[in-house]
Amino acid sequence: MSASKKKKKSSLPAGRPTPPEDEPLRQDTMSPLRRWTLIGIAVFCLLIFSVTGPMADTIRGWFGSGQDRVYATLELPSGPDEITAQDYQQALMLRDWRERIFRVQEDSELEDVLVYATLMKLADEFDVVITDQDLRSFLLPAVGSAPGGYESLYRGLGFRNALQFETTMRALLRVERVRDLLASGAAPSDQDVLDEWKDQYREIRFQYAAWYPVEFSEAAAALEPEEGELERWFEEEMSPADRAALETEPAVAFDLLVLRAEDLDDPEVQQLLSGIEPTEEALQAFYDAHAFTLYRRPADEMEEGQSPILALDEVRDRVLRDYRLDEALSQASLSLPGEDDVAAWAKAHGFGYVSFDQPIPLSELADLPEFGSFALRNLFTGEVGVWMPGPVLQETGLAFLMRPTEIRERTMPEFDEIRDRVLDLWREAQRSRLAAEAAEAFLEAMPHGDDWVEGDPVVVSEEVFAQAAAADGRRPELIPWVSRMSRPTTDPFWGEADAVKRRLRSILGLALDELQDGQLVGPEDFGPNGIVVAQLIARRPADPERIWPSELTRSRVLASQKAEQRWLEEQLSYAGFAKAWKLTKVLDEE
Repeated sequence: MSASKKKKKSSLPAGRPTPPEDEPLRQDTMSPLRRWTLIGIAVFCLLIFSVTGPMADTIRGWFGSGQDRVYATLELPSGPDEITAQDYQQALMLRDWRERIFRVQEDSELEDVLVYATLMKLADEFDVVITDQDLRSFLLPAVGSAPGGYESLYRGLGFRNALQFETTMRALLRVERVRDLLASGAAPSDQDVLDEWKDQYREIRFQYAAWYPVEFSEAAAALEPEEGELERWFEEEMSPADRAALETEPAVAFDLLVLRAEDLDDPEVQQLLSGIEPTEEALQAFYDAHAFTLYRRPADEMEEGQSPILALDEVRDRVLRDYRLDEALSQASLSLPGEDDVAAWAKAHGFGYVSFDQPIPLSELADLPEFGSFALRNLFTGEVGVWMPGPVLQETGLAFLMRPTEIRERTMPEFDEIRDRVLDLWREAQRSRLAAEAAEAFLEAMPHGDDWVEGDPVVVSEEVFAQAAAADGRRPELIPWVSRMSRPTTDPFWGEADAVKRRLRSILGLALDELQDGQLVGPEDFGPNGIVVAQLIARRPADPERIWPSELTRSRVLASQKAEQRWLEEQLSYAGFAKAWKLTKVLDEE
């Protein structure tokens, strides 16, 4: 029995008459200082928070009896207990923090707050502890995404310091832990898992017809847009892919300081390498850094069981050669920034010098004779006239430093310069529009019921759809029974050419609960594969005789989630707690 339930002694001063037994005791008048203090707190709450009915009830309680008002009684495993005004106030405040921190909508009716207060008491009853590691694991993702770090996180939520924030978070997480503990008992039955599997792998049968843009090429080629319409399409409606096709490709002009393996013996180069002899550890580190780019095993030499990467012992001479190329160019890079005549400096020091004065398009950089490399794309991130850090090494025993001398960005030419190309792209787009209009007309021509109104689904028989498609020059494609979602154990083999079937199965499968048998879906735009109208013909349960064990894993997870959700809706409520913990209101809302 809690202390609050013990009979309290009279606080009447000595000599004052004792009231009759049936007359309730009255408290002494509150001191002016205490009353004004509480008034100040109440005004603060009114200004800062939206005052709900239960919160107003709590504030009224501050000006009433000095005793702990009992809001509800309950039965815990350790015995009877009660929810006092202080418990109620703490639950109300913590729920407010939960709403703000976890961004959930909390109901603040009296019964909802009593349920939360019960969860807080159960956290004490079960000795729930949130360790530092628990708190750290929960907060790390939020801290990582906070622009200003940890301090900005808790100050942004309204906390003055980290201790206040962490204390509140521990209290919140204790209640969440109790929720999880209680909900963990909501395990699904075997029938629940089987029902989930049947729903997950329900089978569907459907057919579809397609209108291909290429069929409308002649009609699109005959279209002549007005000049203003074409310009508006160019400026506002052209697809990103079409825009990229019209833009001038980025290009770069650049210089290379080149060193070939055969030049490593040049006296000038040897002077740069004087005293540089790699240790085994340095050689291993260099190999590890470049193994996947320089030391891959040729495909025609690959034998079963071999690694695609050549081992260090297999390419030790090459690794030592590349290490020296890298070191020589790194040493040379220290002198280059102050050199005006790089060609002369290169000749004097045993290096080669190559200058590409005319900008080379991005798409051609990897195919340049001798120097072609995807690493040349990095020139677009460099600064004009500045040598880029780090040599580029080739498998052929060639290495170079590089600097951009001119960077030409991707640009869009003026409309007048590319008008004919824009017109061609516009006509290509009209082919898709004409195909979509034909598919829409097909849908509008389908028979509707007498009570059909705009927005209602169109539902016809399998035969009506097939006949209408044939009359429109289409050849409907029929897909026999297939699982509503991917099921490798029973799925037919659909190759790359069957992308429409895979996507339609996904569209119909995901929307299956909202669709009727016989309902038409679409038009769906599949690009060059056509504008498609599909019909869900029928559905049937999956055959439980053909369950693979791996298929039950997802079904069991989904069934568990639904069982937990049912528990939260049915048991994590006042009615549920009234049954489980004999939670009983003593005070009603005023």
